[in-house]
Order: sequence, then structure tokens, then C-alpha cells
Amino acid sequence: MPYQKYQNYQDSKHIWIGEIPTSWTVVKLKTIVTEFIMGDTPNTGNHNYWSCEGIPWVSIADISMTNVYLTQTAKKVSAKGLAAKNLKLLKEDTVLFSIYASIGKTAILKIPAVTNQAIVGIVADKKSVTVKYLYYALLFSSFYLQKMSKNTIQPNLSLETIKEMPISLPSLPEQKIIVAFLDDRLEKTTVLISKKEALLNLLDKRLASLRFQAVTQGLDLKVEMKTAKLYGPKKIPCHWDITKLKYLVQSINNGTSPPEYLLKEGIPVYGANGLIGYCDTANTDNTVIVIGRVGSAGKIHLVRKPAWISDNALILSGFDPSLDLTYFYYQLLTLNLDDLATKNAQPLITASQIANLSICLPPLREQKAIAQYLNEETKKNNSLYEQTQNSIVLLKEYQESLINSAVTGKVNCQTEKC
Repeated sequence: MPYQKYQNYQDSKHIWIGEIPTSWTVVKLKTIVTEFIMGDTPNTGNHNYWSCEGIPWVSIADISMTNVYLTQTAKKVSAKGLAAKNLKLLKEDTVLFSIYASIGKTAILKIPAVTNQAIVGIVADKKSVTVKYLYYALLFSSFYLQKMSKNTIQPNLSLETIKEMPISLPSLPEQKIIVAFLDDRLEKTTVLISKKEALLNLLDKRLASLRFQAVTQGLDLKVEMKTAKLYGPKKIPCHWDITKLKYLVQSINNGTSPPEYLLKEGIPVYGANGLIGYCDTANTDNTVIVIGRVGSAGKIHLVRKPAWISDNALILSGFDPSLDLTYFYYQLLTLNLDDLATKNAQPLITASQIANLSICLPPLREQKAIAQYLNEETKKNNSLYEQTQNSIVLLKEYQESLINSAVTGKVNCQTEKC
């Protein structure tokens, strides 16, 4: 059932706000705010400026992890850090709004805190606007600002631009009604989104479990098992073998630096984390396994056509005739290769580590049957996964549309029951 509208509207004189109810006004943000407070970042290399017992220091990452109310931060600043940057403490109910890089990240502060230089603390004039309505109005503004800044390499807003930003403003009593309406509707859809995100997690776990069982036990759950020395304490079917990966491939080599300029189409270029673009030449014409070597170390890709593999990845080629390549790909997926990577700022996997992996090797016919089974299960799993992801996108779009409609008066929240 469609939401009801107001009887009369007027032009807001702002294209992205559109028409508003005749009883509303449009004001500049600075007229309903008592203070704008910018933050900063003390020297991260000076340990005296940071303390587990200090004042919470808000980053954009902290806001991104928050659903409306921000109650904790990953880092805290010491008294010396506060003094070094002359940071002003923000009080509870300050609205946080990011203006650099990730524009429009918004939250309501529920603890005393300071912020970094990418975030402005906005203190509502409660004689004109409620804190929660200001939060929703800024969220609406952020949707617009994010769309406007998509083509900018490093989108930034000045504080002066924020101060001049137009805000549609109903009366205080009506603001409270709008907030109650949005709180109710958004809570219901957020519960649905959480359930669907949980389903995505279950689908990931289900597929990983199916893969592991298939490549370590096969498809016959009643098969006789044996302990394999090269496979630790794990057991495999009695008629299977275990061998080192280096005996199944002729070469494990680094890729080469990709062309300076990538194209929008042509021969695919793979980096450590997968497809990164296209070029007009290939450095491999054969079917290969690509394993991330640097950065996204341990990511695995089966590449069946001519491609360019970058130097951030390893290329496995020249496979033994006893090996079905699709089965081998699924086997590698179960080995959690990212655990092999060095735990440095730039994770790294070496060819020697890959060469010495232990691989379960069923008879070739059984490998093919396992590969076909996993192909079918992966297809079904991915279809449900994609449907679930799409429904999450639609729910989030609905939430955005609801906020937009409520804070610009396209919906008369006074006539809706919470």
C-alpha cells in the first residue's frame, strides 16, 4: 500500500530536494547548528600520543562499523596526543559527518570522543532540530553528495560547503514523528538484511564444507578410509594417494609486470586477486592455475584461455596427465593457502611453499566425478548467493528511498502507523 502525501507542496528551489510541504522550510545547515568541530590525527609514530586508557578517537572506519550510534573506537588518544593537536572533546549526541575521501559517513556519538581530520562533529541547535532528525537529514544529503562525487579521484568537501548545505526542515513535533516512522521502518528492514547476510555466511560455509568433504573423502561416504602420513592426522579413502604438488606440475613461475596501460576489453590480465583489466597480448596461452603471490596471497584462479598473469601471482602450468585440472582447483581451494603467507604489511607466498603442498589424488575417473559434482553444487550455491545479495541491495535501496522521502516530505509520516 503506497504511503500518503501532504495536500500541498512548494518548490524547495533545490533540484535534489525537490518539492516540500508548504508548511516546511529549507534552511542552511549552519542556521540549525551551534558548532562545527573538526578533528585531527596525532603522530601515529609517537606512542606517547596513544593509550588504551585514553579518549576514544573516531576514524571513518569506526563510523562504517556503526549502525546509527557510535559507542566505541579502535584507537584512543592520550592526554599528550590531545594537547599536541589541540583536539576538542566532542560530547554525546554530536552528529559525525565525514567530508574527506569517504564522503557522508554519518553517525551519532554516544560517548565523549575526538575525531580525525576527515570528520566534522556537528552539534545540533535543539531549539530548531532534533539530533535524530539531523542525522537522517544528513544521511539524505550524503546519498546525494556520494553520487555527485563518484567521478572524483579523491572526493573532498570543505567545511564551508557543509555549512551552506540546504536542509529541509519541518516543525519540531513533526520531526519527532518522522524520526519515529523511520526508526520503525528501518529497524524492520535492517532485521531482514541481517538475516540475509547471515544466509550468505551459511552459503559460504556450506560450499566450503562440500568442497572439503569431496576432495578428501570422495562422493562415497561409506568408503574405507586410511591414515595418510603426508596428510597429517587426516584420513583419505584407501585407494587414494597423497603426493607433493611439485610432482604434478612442470613449473611454478612468477608472472610478469602487466602492460603500463590496461584496456577495457581484450586479453584478460590477472593479478593476485583476480581480473584487473585487459591488454592486447598474452604471457600464457595454456590453461593454468594462478595463485596470488603478493598482497592477496593465496587467492586461486583457474584460467582456461590466453591471459597475462602479473608478477603479483604465481603460474602453475604443465600438469601431469593423472590430474583433472578442475578437481585440482577445488583441492587447492580447501588448503587455505592464505595461511601460508608471511604476516607482514605485504603478505607473501613463495613457489617453494606451493611446491611442497600435499595433494589428495584419487583415480582420474573419480577426480572427474568429484569435479562435476562440485561444479553443479557451486552453480546452485552461487545462484542462491546472487539472489540473496540482490535482495540485500534492494532492501538497502528501499531504506535510502524511505529516508529521502521522509525528510523531504514526499511521505506524510503523520498519517502512518508505526
